[in-house]
Amino acid sequence: MLRFSLIATAVLCAAPLAMADIPACGPELDRATAEARTNEARLSWVAREAYEMIGWISMDYEEGIIDAQEESRLLMEAEDKHRAAKAEHAAAEDRLAALRKKYIECGAAEP
Repeated sequence: MLRFSLIATAVLCAAPLAMADIPACGPELDRATAEARTNEARLSWVAREAYEMIGWISMDYEEGIIDAQEESRLLMEAEDKHRAAKAEHAAAEDRLAALRKKYIECGAAEP
């Protein structure tokens, strides 16, 4: 149960990602790219942990720690959290790809 609570908290705390404007070439683009890399890596971890949580819940049921009704409820919640984490991770990947494309454009524009 503790494992479930910790991962659920991590997923709920993950801020929704919006495709904000891509900054102009220079330090702002560097900063935005660094933040996007960090965010993408964090959300990748959260999605992976949410997926593993499904297995932990099943193990808790098999070990008699929780009953079938509790397992069913927790599995539904875990699957919802996994889907949400995957969606946020996909948005973070898209943002990072857009920033990388801008970096390439900035490099091509330099004399």
